[in-house]
Amino acid sequence: MSDAAGMRWLERPLVPEDELAEYEAAQKLVAEAQEKVDEVVREQNDVLRGPRRAALAEYLLAVEEAYPNWSATVGPFGHADDDEAKQEKARETIVRVAGER
Repeated sequence: MSDAAGMRWLERPLVPEDELAEYEAAQKLVAEAQEKVDEVVREQNDVLRGPRRAALAEYLLAVEEAYPNWSATVGPFGHADDDEAKQEKARETIVRVAGER
């Protein structure tokens, strides 16, 4: 509808302006609170993940020793190292590392 035809578009607000301003202020508070929650979650994730990250290399090496057939590397005689004592130590390390969660 155009002004040329003598008609105008008229929009009426659904809520009074003061209510709209109050709503927008509340939404801003919600967004600020969410930012604080997100920051706490990030910090706690770092606290919880830190020990796991620190033990990751040891865990992977222990798995490699405990399950030599999974490895692409082989011993000097063309087969994986099957030393039982070494595998048992590796299994103990895996259990210890996994148990520290």
